[in-house]
Amino acid sequence: MVYDLIFFLWPRYGRRKNENILFRLRKKNIGFIPDHRIDFTLMSKKNEGGIIDVIESPGDVVWGVIYSVTMSDISTLDHYHEYGDRFIRKLIKCREFHFPENFDILSEENMDGEVEDLYNDPANYTDTDVVVYTVINKSPNTINHSIRYLHKLQEAAEENLFPMSYQHILNNFGAVVRKQLNSKALDFFLSIADQITHDDFKEKVKDTYEFAGAGLVITGSKERKRRLNERYPDDVVVLTKYWEALSWIVLQFYENESTSWLFNYLNKRKYFQDFGKALLAYQKNHPNDTDHIGICQAGITQAYSLLTEGGDLYVQ
Repeated sequence: MVYDLIFFLWPRYGRRKNENILFRLRKKNIGFIPDHRIDFTLMSKKNEGGIIDVIESPGDVVWGVIYSVTMSDISTLDHYHEYGDRFIRKLIKCREFHFPENFDILSEENMDGEVEDLYNDPANYTDTDVVVYTVINKSPNTINHSIRYLHKLQEAAEENLFPMSYQHILNNFGAVVRKQLNSKALDFFLSIADQITHDDFKEKVKDTYEFAGAGLVITGSKERKRRLNERYPDDVVVLTKYWEALSWIVLQFYENESTSWLFNYLNKRKYFQDFGKALLAYQKNHPNDTDHIGICQAGITQAYSLLTEGGDLYVQ
């Protein structure tokens, strides 16, 4: 049998193009498979947990990306999936979605709701057959997946404009995992709060580079702040003589395994910009501080709050 359409659920990019077979494929469209749902039914050491599978489930849907493929592509994909040992191919009916001609999907106004209306209109779909790789020996119970692996699925959903209702399903899928990780992350925040009060803290941070990334810059240079404000007005630029201490704290959050799982390309910018805004607010209210502790505590408290009730990363 000759296949021409493959259905995938993860993003089309990686650190390097040759690490992701999807770079070689031609995206055709997006769509959903009716009466199926996603689950994590196969353990993967590489991905540090369960990997995604598509299983039958009346009334549910699975959204994904449809790619055009050649038989050469199929051969490569078979090798990647260990076809016949871990995965098989399954031909499934799919509802392929089509944006109306001349519809501006990049318009912020459209993204506020009009796109969602299009997903609810049956006239924007056609029936097609797609091939899905599914797990052969499925675990009867969901296998815990890594939060980084889940982030890949969430990034694919965002990148390809899957319906928000479906994106919420993906976000909620990680609730159990995030709850398990939150406690470890909060303990790490508290350890940082303790370290800033130690006598050797200034020595620890003295060789730290100025933090710049994700829409946040922490600097000790008035000229640099002026240039950045002119060139990147949407970035948060914090000018402070305690820039080394604050840059060290941000890097700890970003690089330590206890907290690095928090960040994906969707939330990283907001997270760090909120951290910076908390520093600016503290400076405004405490212009005469004589040490680093107060402003550092303000940043740590803001980072901590994003994991607690009411914060953006809090899981009910």
